[in-house]
Amino acid sequence: MWTVGVIGTGSFGQKRVQALLDLAESVDDVFIFDQDISSLQKTLTVHQSSRLHSMRSAEELLAHPKVDVICICTPNFTHAEYCLQALAHHKHVLCEKPITRDVKIAKKLIRKAKKNNLIIKAGTNHRYFPSVQEALRLYESGQLGELHSFHGSIGTNGERIQNTWFWKKELSAGGTLLDNGHHLLDLARLFCGKFSSCLGHSSTRRWKASEVEDYAVAIFETEQKANVPGCEAVLRSSWRQPHGYMEIELWGSKGAVQVSVGSSEVLKAMIDGKQSEQDFSTHPKTSLHQELTRFLLECADVQTYISDTADHLLSLTEMIDGFYTSQKAARRISL
Repeated sequence: MWTVGVIGTGSFGQKRVQALLDLAESVDDVFIFDQDISSLQKTLTVHQSSRLHSMRSAEELLAHPKVDVICICTPNFTHAEYCLQALAHHKHVLCEKPITRDVKIAKKLIRKAKKNNLIIKAGTNHRYFPSVQEALRLYESGQLGELHSFHGSIGTNGERIQNTWFWKKELSAGGTLLDNGHHLLDLARLFCGKFSSCLGHSSTRRWKASEVEDYAVAIFETEQKANVPGCEAVLRSSWRQPHGYMEIELWGSKGAVQVSVGSSEVLKAMIDGKQSEQDFSTHPKTSLHQELTRFLLECADVQTYISDTADHLLSLTEMIDGFYTSQKAARRISL
């Protein structure tokens, strides 16, 4: 059984707490802290669980001897420092995205995690959507053949975050690419592997008072070698859409898959000339539960997963850094 601490009880912190309480077979007590006392009290009132306990400070929670794992659900500018503190207190860390956009900081966190034999990961729950899991199954089974292209689009209307810290570059470190676009970075990495170059573009047209981008386009490519054409990923992220959605397309040598998630969740496939469609709209929404279950499994077997999780964090950070470096320089750059 695991005891988990959650720092930050805003909208997503609330979801984390609920998912942890639902995992009663693997999670014992849940300790929470938020600087906003009203938010902390609301969380206790909403969940009404004897397994849920509030703490007086982040320091008290991080130092608690019973806590094994820390979930960080705070604004971007606090992530790296909270991660470092948690690792220093010998806690495994699941931090909401992004952990950092600074490669040097990512490497520092990875060194600390490896030194203390700990797992550190960024939240990536979209990979556990049932439609995405089915796309992954089709790809890993070889039914799509060699993967040539990954196309992804994700968007919201941006209204939820207007005039908040998300708009302040010093606090957010970036706009839609770091927010909803981060899910596409993870999915592209999941299907294509490690990328070697990036070309980025961003703009701010709708939310003109924002200091960060409300639209981003990134093209990543894996290394091309003899007889290996590599894979390209074309990603679009936006805060200026009429509603929230995510779409991904996989194009392989034997077939193609399209996933659409929004008001419905549907997967369409064209494999060996045959079309098929699966509707996942009524499937239970358990991506957060599956993500936490996987994370706790990795924490239970650190030696098996520590290298892969560290490589994944570094790769995501390099993709983020590459995008912002490229769009500023207006040229393709190597990762």
